[in-house]
Amino acid sequence: MNDPEKITIALDAHGTDHNTKTIVDGAIIAVKELGVNVVLVGDRQEIESNLDSSGWIEGLLHENASEIIDMHEEPSRAVRKKADSSIVVGAKIVKEGKAHALVGAGNTGAMMAAALLTLGRIPGVSRPGIAVELPAPASSHGAKTRQILMDAGATIQSEPKWLYQHALMAKAYVEHRIGMIDPTIALLSNGEEASKGDDLRKTTYELMKDLPGFIGNCEGRDLTSGNPTIVITDGFTGNIALKTIEGVAKSISQMVVNVLGSDEFAHIAPTLLPALTQAYLAIHPDTYGGAVLLGVNSPVVISHGSSNSVAIFNAIRVATECVKTDVVGHITKAIENSPVS
Repeated sequence: MNDPEKITIALDAHGTDHNTKTIVDGAIIAVKELGVNVVLVGDRQEIESNLDSSGWIEGLLHENASEIIDMHEEPSRAVRKKADSSIVVGAKIVKEGKAHALVGAGNTGAMMAAALLTLGRIPGVSRPGIAVELPAPASSHGAKTRQILMDAGATIQSEPKWLYQHALMAKAYVEHRIGMIDPTIALLSNGEEASKGDDLRKTTYELMKDLPGFIGNCEGRDLTSGNPTIVITDGFTGNIALKTIEGVAKSISQMVVNVLGSDEFAHIAPTLLPALTQAYLAIHPDTYGGAVLLGVNSPVVISHGSSNSVAIFNAIRVATECVKTDVVGHITKAIENSPVS
């Protein structure tokens, strides 16, 4: 690493729906504001063409990769076929100790496949899961409320033991990266009663009922409420729930813009704009930086393909916080001490 005292983040330079400049700009912001090293992984000429007049500033590094995994490619096949792709090379330099964590906004499946094949699973983890922070309202005294959804798409067909492990991993993540003491945990189902749900949820409920912090089932209406702190579900349901939330948030934002843009309310729009801007930022995915893949041997943060430079900066911030708080180490300990094997 360039500076052993600094945290170093490997960043896929070719992974958004926008362009390389978006990623480069986000990396530069992170280097300046977080004091980390960021290794841009990809074609050097392409990266340099998107640098500003300052060029390669201190802390902004490069690792060459000659291939790109496109969004439409089959993940596992692409990772095996394109060994010199920016995603795979990024995972390799983390494995080799040249970086502490991997961040990318490209093909989600390829990010997961590269992490599993190169970094490997934490011993004892059956299946990794994707933890996503959901937008939640502030409390009555203004403090930010946090809520984590796990799994948001890593494992489509799950098993009770895997969901139990996901609860352990999410709990360790929330306690150490976010700093929340005694987070509450609930299982997403079609009713709060223990008898509700399919066989997966009923069996998982029995496994989780003695887990510290477990409060039972929750329903879809509890998502984005901040209560419970952690919502556990399978990756298929979780991914649909996440994208539904994002779609509704986008629709509501557009509705508000349309109303305030009308002649009837144009006179109050300037007064409301600051508060509405804060509310918009609170629900926008870019604010949260991306999803964290829990269960692998190094921090991996996966951003939206539509990420802008702010989202890339926030993804690097999240990865940096995971390194600083040793999330992987705490998850390893939680799995080691699990009563369910």
